[in-house]
Amino acid sequence: MSMLHILFSASAAGTLKQVLTVRGSRDEVVGLDDCLAMGPIATGDPAERAAWLDAHAPNPFRWDWIVETARNFLSQIQAWRGERLVWIAPQSACEQCGLQYYFEQVPEAAAGPMVIADGPLSAGWRHSPPLGLGELPAELMAGLLDQAPRREWPREKASGDLWRRLRGEDGLLRIVEQGALRTVAEDHFDTLLLGHCSGNWQKWSRVVGHAMMDAMEQGHHTGDAFYPWRLRELVRHGRIACRGELPGRRHDGHHRPNAQLRRIG
Repeated sequence: MSMLHILFSASAAGTLKQVLTVRGSRDEVVGLDDCLAMGPIATGDPAERAAWLDAHAPNPFRWDWIVETARNFLSQIQAWRGERLVWIAPQSACEQCGLQYYFEQVPEAAAGPMVIADGPLSAGWRHSPPLGLGELPAELMAGLLDQAPRREWPREKASGDLWRRLRGEDGLLRIVEQGALRTVAEDHFDTLLLGHCSGNWQKWSRVVGHAMMDAMEQGHHTGDAFYPWRLRELVRHGRIACRGELPGRRHDGHHRPNAQLRRIG
């Protein structure tokens, strides 16, 4: 009987599909593409999230695709009647949010086998757990598939209660701290961005790259839309001066964001 592999990272789901295709496996893979670590979650309405993301973190293709991906994700996991295997890198806020969303939507599946990537994966990788399954190449995904023990998520966290509490807090940013998922102020990482803005103009991508590396050294990895959102807010509140365009609606392979940033004050 084939198995359904459930992941909370689109890129990781794609990598696992490649591994299974090469092996001729009939297993199926479903991934939740939307990073629920940022943006509104209070109502649970993906259309509301899409509207918020369009306003605060615009991209060339709009965000309405997350409505369809949420519908497809729920449809597949609710219709599946065979074995399931959930994959997660627990240091990823995006993946932990997806997991808790899954527990709320499918309560009967809360206690089940999981691949939990919470340790170093191989001698040649690095000496800490992955910050997200999406960063893993195919050979390491294959290694997890073959060698990782199947475990259950801690029982006290394996229900929809945590996600309902987080939704009730009505915050816009969630992180993993000391293994626990929690809501923090939306400006939680702004000091990292400000710390890499000086009195001289510099490319926005350089500021984001350094801030992202700082966050990763602290054990945090956020979705791709996070930093452009925070840059826009810092510009709007007069903390950073911006000339040119930040990532937004017009930008595609032919028209790239050219913003330069300078700290004010």
